[in-house]
Amino acid sequence: MPHDSAIPRRDFLKALGLGTVALAGTTLVGCSAQEGVTADQNAVGRTDIAGAADVSFSQSVDVLIVGSGIAGLSAAMDPLEAGLSVHVAEKQSLLGGESYLSNGVFYVVGTTLQETAGIGVSPEDTWAGRLAAEGSAWDEARAAYQKKLFDLAPAWIDRAQADYNAVFADPAAYRGTTTDIVLPKNGLGDMTSVMTPLRDALVSKGLTTTTGIRATAFILDEDGKVVGMRFRAEESNHVVDIQARAVVVATGGFAGNQEMMALNVPSQAEAGCLASCGHSMGEGQDLCLGIGGALADMELEDNLIADIPNASAWGAFAPVLQLSPAGRRFAPEDDRFAAANRCFSDGLGYWWLVFDNQLLASTQATNVARVRQEHADRVVGPFDDTGGLAEALGVSQETIDGTLSDYDSLVKDGTDTAEGKTHFLASLAAPYYAVKLFPRRYRTRGGAAVDETGRLTLTSDGSALENVFCCGAAAIGTHDGLSACAASGLLVGQSIVETFANTNETAADESAAE
Repeated sequence: MPHDSAIPRRDFLKALGLGTVALAGTTLVGCSAQEGVTADQNAVGRTDIAGAADVSFSQSVDVLIVGSGIAGLSAAMDPLEAGLSVHVAEKQSLLGGESYLSNGVFYVVGTTLQETAGIGVSPEDTWAGRLAAEGSAWDEARAAYQKKLFDLAPAWIDRAQADYNAVFADPAAYRGTTTDIVLPKNGLGDMTSVMTPLRDALVSKGLTTTTGIRATAFILDEDGKVVGMRFRAEESNHVVDIQARAVVVATGGFAGNQEMMALNVPSQAEAGCLASCGHSMGEGQDLCLGIGGALADMELEDNLIADIPNASAWGAFAPVLQLSPAGRRFAPEDDRFAAANRCFSDGLGYWWLVFDNQLLASTQATNVARVRQEHADRVVGPFDDTGGLAEALGVSQETIDGTLSDYDSLVKDGTDTAEGKTHFLASLAAPYYAVKLFPRRYRTRGGAAVDETGRLTLTSDGSALENVFCCGAAAIGTHDGLSACAASGLLVGQSIVETFANTNETAADESAAE
């Protein structure tokens, strides 16, 4: 039962972590994400605690989850089903975080949906390929953690559909084109069909939520154990203290924090940030540093994407062309990241995605119509000939005709020797359309280092904190996007349930012994 409890500041000590300083008499440990996180993990900024208000818990729960994206909500599933009290705190005014605004592509294999659709992609072979591509950089523990996320991703899809009323598209509709993804009911961008029923089902199971409050510091007891989190209300600036037996950090990455990008991934600092990711300020990573937590992979680049993210994936569902400002092909159209990465690395500034009625009649017709409506100032066409298309793109008709002719030759040969495109190698025909796109960063790879259970590990000795967990883009290992973030949340939720069960058993044993 939630209750209020006032605890004097003098009863608390700051936990010691590598590179931190013990400050006697304070209850709070945190960092300001606005200060950025340096590549040197020993350089830990801390909240200025002078004059900080006494801790006064307005609520007490078993599990406090900071962040309401797909990772945070997934972390609530198992604890709620186990009868634990769970509260989600979100700094934005609505639940859902960036996940709600994403393009809805779940990279996953082995789901019941895919098996029913006759998509027989082997999870074992897929994992072997993943190990070959990335495994050399992983130690045994990291490989085990990544394998857990890989295995839990299809399990999450199955549970979200069966138990939480999430609605996904039938993979049979795009079988043979993209065999390793699952999409929401209405295709790209339709995260309403996933996030809304997930939220509603969790609330029906007892989830409580607060929006418009930002986490500013961990609250520790006299032994240095995390016992809750301090928040500040975004509008009123009032302090909100919530007590919890376990705290889950699911605050996202740091793509929206320009200083953190410049310090950690300077090569992409000038890429600009996707508007929907502007709230990814790295607060979670910063807070974890403040209690001695370790960060990892902070320097790794992630893929860039088009500033209209859904358009980046159109080439996986119909023939399209990616053209440079000079009117030439420059990237494989069935790779949703290639054009943005190449555009930025080559300093092109922008590019054009050219399409025809084949896309308008594809499984993503609804999404295309939405983009044309919402970004009418960026979409040109229809054009009945290449002359009109060329004029709109600002190049000569001769250039466009040459580009289309070269591409048609590749189509005739059946192999894209120019860019390596493998899906929808087919010619385009009038009427032509095009949308102007810009490269943007939308996620980061670095985050809190965690063990195989999702617990935050410490820089001092590599041990894990008993009751602090991290998931989603706030933690390492979620490079696969939505599916990995959901899986990491599911893993954390399962770990919490197991921990509480073991704790209760221990307490019962001790009581019986007395």
